Amino acid sequence: MAPNRPSIEGHGTWRGVTDRRSFLRLAGVSTAVLAGSSLLAACGDGSSSPGAVTKSRTLRFGPVGDAKNYDPATNGLDYSAPPFSAIYEGLTAYPPGADWKPQPLLAEHVEPSSDGLTYEFKLREGVMFHGGYGEMTAADVKYSFERAAGLIDLFPGATKDDVSYYAGDFPNLGGVKVTGKYTGVITFKKPFAPFQTITLPFATSGFVIPQKAVEKYGSKWPLHPIGTGPYEVVSYTPDSEMVLRKFKDYGGAWDDLGATYDFDEIHMTMTALNSVPKGEALTVPLQSGDIDFTPALGNLDVENLKNNSGFTTYVADAPLSYSFLALDVKNGKLADVRVRQAIRAALDIDDLNKADGVPSTARMDALIPEGMVGHWDAVPSHTRDLDKAKSLLAEAGVSNLEIELAAPTIATLPGAPNQVMQVIQSQLGEAGITVKIIENPPNSYLAKPGVGELIWGQFGGAPDAYYQFEWWTCDQVGVWNYASWCNPQFSAKETQLGTLGDDDQRQFLAVSMQESMETDTPLIFAHHGVNFCASKSNVKAVFDGNGNPNLQFFKAV
Repeated sequence: MAPNRPSIEGHGTWRGVTDRRSFLRLAGVSTAVLAGSSLLAACGDGSSSPGAVTKSRTLRFGPVGDAKNYDPATNGLDYSAPPFSAIYEGLTAYPPGADWKPQPLLAEHVEPSSDGLTYEFKLREGVMFHGGYGEMTAADVKYSFERAAGLIDLFPGATKDDVSYYAGDFPNLGGVKVTGKYTGVITFKKPFAPFQTITLPFATSGFVIPQKAVEKYGSKWPLHPIGTGPYEVVSYTPDSEMVLRKFKDYGGAWDDLGATYDFDEIHMTMTALNSVPKGEALTVPLQSGDIDFTPALGNLDVENLKNNSGFTTYVADAPLSYSFLALDVKNGKLADVRVRQAIRAALDIDDLNKADGVPSTARMDALIPEGMVGHWDAVPSHTRDLDKAKSLLAEAGVSNLEIELAAPTIATLPGAPNQVMQVIQSQLGEAGITVKIIENPPNSYLAKPGVGELIWGQFGGAPDAYYQFEWWTCDQVGVWNYASWCNPQFSAKETQLGTLGDDDQRQFLAVSMQESMETDTPLIFAHHGVNFCASKSNVKAVFDGNGNPNLQFFKAV
């Protein structure tokens, strides 16, 4: 992927944590107090399709931040989270769970060529767009993909500044050739393996949209989302509410993946991005009966609610995002790998994770999560060893080490970064390392290699090893590579990962890259992401493989 493809503090989801692209465009997702609305109606058997409504059921969801942009090519969310995942659909999708195996959605099939340069697709027939925009055809796929790739204007009259944010999801796209009403061929000039794992099933840029609607609304299109999904937007008041209603002409693409469509309407309470209530302000609307499901809670909120029979709490794994300690290898204090390894030996990762408010099961020791091609089954899991830490420092000829620790993006970090840094300070102190916590580090701390020392952060991710490794390549030093670590072999392998289609070859490369990270120790991994949520007890929430709510799978119980 192109270096501008995201993901920083968090994973760019509904939870209020921005990804790298979102962070740059101030398009995170925040939370707010929900206004009162009608109570959840009586429950049925949960088996009706969107076109066969029996009893009216309303799910009140929120609060979530309103970025005021629901264009798949220019939104700040990027990933298929609410409301995108209910409104839009792509050719393939990941079902709930975390096996990371894309399944057909709008397409009956997508067949890659052996050289990875072409993808032939056949669409489902009879799939309708919302709002009377007619049947989806291969021409809409062509328009959507070439628009997202930056090959055509975003809308009639677009200026040179009106560009797709996600052209990096379609690098070297030659174009889409329509071969029939429901068939076409997607052609690349160079192979791009993550097209199958990220662009089509995961990113918003892979959604199919109606050209006629974009031409009608022009620059206002981002405020008029129209797709083929199970729910259509029937009203939208910025910074207040979006109402989704079950689409009566829905084509049923999610049926085979187990969607239940239990709720006839979904009322999403929205707030301005700069309105971020915390603590009790998030749980009061749920406890008072004004809402049915709320995301973006903290671990203590869930702890306080879990023994209340009126609520169901959720601790949803978000394995693609990860929290870490970066060690700036360009800083003279950290140039010796033995010093970096001493710091790793002096830390108790389980204690750090406890301080950050995540369960022990969230611990991670290497970058690629379980279930994804590239996962390293044999990764070492380090335990704290103060004697080893002191011995490594002695071997490096280092004594009385004084070092700085900062979290430069602390405003967007989930969890409890201040508590984590205090634990790091204490534990390293026991190894003879004096840590000074810098509360307001200068911009150069990240932008200029060697200025930073120890950096606590969190990055979001996507379901492909190529993407996960991208931010630790030589090209990203001084950009997103907080460790200023440049290993030319690692970077060359990352480039290979983007072109290889063979899973066995990709697995071998990804494991060898993680072995390099283990040996060089530019990073100390702590835990993957965790999303804390709660619902009323008569709502059962379902999540995708990265902890995002799948509204079409929610059940009334």
